[in-house]
Amino acid sequence: GVALAALLLGGLRLWPGVAAGVLAASLLSGQPLLVAFGIALCHTIAFVAAASALRRVPGFQCSLGRFRDVLSVAVAGGLASALDATGGVLALTLGGVTPTAELARNWSAWWTSDILGVLIIAPVLMTCARRDRSVYRPGALAEATALGAILFAYAWLAFGQRPEVAAQSALFRPFVLFFPLVWAALRFGVRGAAVATLLVTVVAAWGTREARGPFAYAYGLGRLNELHVFLASALASALCSWAAMHAAESFAQLWFWRAATGFCLAGIYPVGMKLAALWFPRGLGAALGALVAALVVGSA
Repeated sequence: GVALAALLLGGLRLWPGVAAGVLAASLLSGQPLLVAFGIALCHTIAFVAAASALRRVPGFQCSLGRFRDVLSVAVAGGLASALDATGGVLALTLGGVTPTAELARNWSAWWTSDILGVLIIAPVLMTCARRDRSVYRPGALAEATALGAILFAYAWLAFGQRPEVAAQSALFRPFVLFFPLVWAALRFGVRGAAVATLLVTVVAAWGTREARGPFAYAYGLGRLNELHVFLASALASALCSWAAMHAAESFAQLWFWRAATGFCLAGIYPVGMKLAALWFPRGLGAALGALVAALVVGSA
């Protein structure tokens, strides 16, 4: 995400910095020199190609003021992430760092990590690079501050507690964060949705790493994959809700974005139901009913 934003904002001439940064990160993580060089080469080629393709999109704006710009970044970033994951995993496998049997699993984890960086980090950097005076109005600033405080507090309650403590409350569940995320998208556009999702991501990643919160019941890559699905679905739902309110120019487009919001919620339903099954061995029916009701009301 940082690489794509830097290449779009600063120009393709920054590719040596991208390559050097990835190479340094790979070496610091303990990778052999040739493996680190292969990872850096694939990453640089993939995201230089993505940035070059985005620059050729007619009327593309780094401020992401139109939904077609957001969609272009998602598509180009997804393809670049796939290329980067393929090259990176092959470098690790050919270098003897990871076994061949783990190729598909490592590719999935690499791709989801990359695409989440594109969807979460890049929009924050790209939208915040352009100064928007409307955000600094007293009313908007107060609302943004209140929204940020609510998001942080609720994210910490959802992801920062021990699993056995969190399981005692039916209120502090990750899917409830869908409400303030949509609030951020509707009131502050793509910038609001991106910054809000980044805040939730930081707290969720910390909690999952410390074996706290709902995803502590999973193990290894399974834990990260469930978290990736939840975060990507939450961000996509918020952006589709924003598009339905601000980008739809006809009833057909409104119907499309409303249906897309419901489709993105499918990434929250299975995760939530799995967590409910783990947390409520008794009274599971009531727990699932509360989950479905909350998501239906929120999406409506």
